[in-house]
Amino acid sequence: MMTMVMLLLLMLMTTIVSCDQQIELTKQLPTVMVAVLVRNKAHTLPYFFSYLEDLDYPKDRMSLWIRSDHNEDRSIEITKAWLKRTSTLYHSVNFKYRSEQGKRESEKTSTHWNEDRFSDVIRLKQEALQTARTMWADFIFFLDADVFLTNSNTLHKLIERNLPIVAPMLVSDGLYSNFWCGMTSDYYYQRTDDYKKILNYDQVGQWPVPMVHTAVLVSLNIAQTRQLTFERKNLPAGRYDGPVDDIIIFAMSANYSGISMHVCNELLYGYIMVPLEAGETVPGKDWEQLTNVLSYIVNEYGELKLK
Repeated sequence: MMTMVMLLLLMLMTTIVSCDQQIELTKQLPTVMVAVLVRNKAHTLPYFFSYLEDLDYPKDRMSLWIRSDHNEDRSIEITKAWLKRTSTLYHSVNFKYRSEQGKRESEKTSTHWNEDRFSDVIRLKQEALQTARTMWADFIFFLDADVFLTNSNTLHKLIERNLPIVAPMLVSDGLYSNFWCGMTSDYYYQRTDDYKKILNYDQVGQWPVPMVHTAVLVSLNIAQTRQLTFERKNLPAGRYDGPVDDIIIFAMSANYSGISMHVCNELLYGYIMVPLEAGETVPGKDWEQLTNVLSYIVNEYGELKLK
């Protein structure tokens, strides 16, 4: 009998000790939906996807949302091939495309941005934003298919900034980047002294700006971001009389909602291609600047990521 009592007491003491032990709990990283629009980017996609894949962020916490249309190259085939190899690594993949070749009837060239093209981009970006909200993603990361995020810690660093809308400053082969420091009364780009200071890293930090684009992280856990939109009809009635332009409407929706936009240049995050003008071509101008940008990457890192 005494032996049985001693055994029960020993078991009770063991249980108490186990309950008192400190267990280190690990919080999972936020979920991120990456939204990408692809058109005639066969020449940049191998590098774009390689650097996206190389991001040091758990892929099971990332969802991919990709749309592609009106291609005149192998953009769809390259995207399919990359997804075939990597899709099981990510939490989810939502890829849709239109396989018809060629530009829109209303476009003069495939690099011509007319209202029809802007309207399609607006519709798709709004769809992406709503998809991220519906899946309860913590963040949505809008990313153009000719951005090369050479800093593998980009997502970690941007999330750590704890800002509602933040963009990593990207470097091109000229003065172009993915932010504005000024906006005119009719909603277009305005050059300022601060722009070059930020671009040249004379001012380093996180800077409030009226516009970020091309690579933009939005925190969906902030209540006010429910007011963000790419669609003009969703803006406060009578306040906006500007152009049909996705990045301008989005920036103004942030402005009207009291949400600040920031560009971060504390690190070299990556590189950006300058959008082509209507008369420029991919085989000409775009290949030239791609060569320049890749040269910058090799000079900075000693190699190119190509998987």
